[in-house]
Amino acid sequence: MVTEHTPEHLLRIIFSYVAKISAAHNLKELLMLMANMGKEMILADRCTVWLIDHDKNELYTTVAHGVDEIRIPYGSGIVCSAIELGESIVLEDAYLDPRHNVDNDLRTGYRTKSIITVPFRNNDNMMIGAYQAINKMTDTAVFSDQDLEYLTLAASYAGKSLETFLLHQEIIDTQREI
Repeated sequence: MVTEHTPEHLLRIIFSYVAKISAAHNLKELLMLMANMGKEMILADRCTVWLIDHDKNELYTTVAHGVDEIRIPYGSGIVCSAIELGESIVLEDAYLDPRHNVDNDLRTGYRTKSIITVPFRNNDNMMIGAYQAINKMTDTAVFSDQDLEYLTLAASYAGKSLETFLLHQEIIDTQREI
C-alpha cells in the first residue's frame, strides 16, 4: 500500500530535484528529471513531459516512462486539449473520455486508468508543453485536488527551467559558431 507523502517528505523530493534540474547537462536529462520529479511528487506510475514542436505541428516527448519517443499531431489527445485550453485536466478513467488515444495503450501494452495533465508556459507566458501523469499509485487510484496543486507547482517550475536551459544552450551554440 502506497500512502501520500508527508509535507516534510514532499519538500525533500522537491529540493532534491531542484538541485538536479539546475545541474542538468542536456535536454533529455532535464526532461527525465522533470518527469521523475512529477512522478514522485504525486505518486504516479508514469509521468511524461510533453513539448510543442511548432515546425512539425506536433506534440512530442523524448521522456515517457516505459516507452521511447512519442509524437502526436497537434490537436489530438488529452494533452493537446489541456494545452489548447490552457487548463489542467484530471480524469478518473481515461477510457470514458473520447480524447484518450487508446492506440498508445494498444501499442505499448500499458493500461491507462487515471490521468492528470497540466500545461506549462515559458517566462513570456507562451504555452510550451505539459506534464502528464498516469495512474495514481495509492489505494484510491485517482488523482486528488492536492495532486493537481503539486503538479501545477512543478509545471510552473518546469516551464521556467526549460526556457532557461534552452536559452543557455542557444548561447553556448552561438559561442561555438563564433
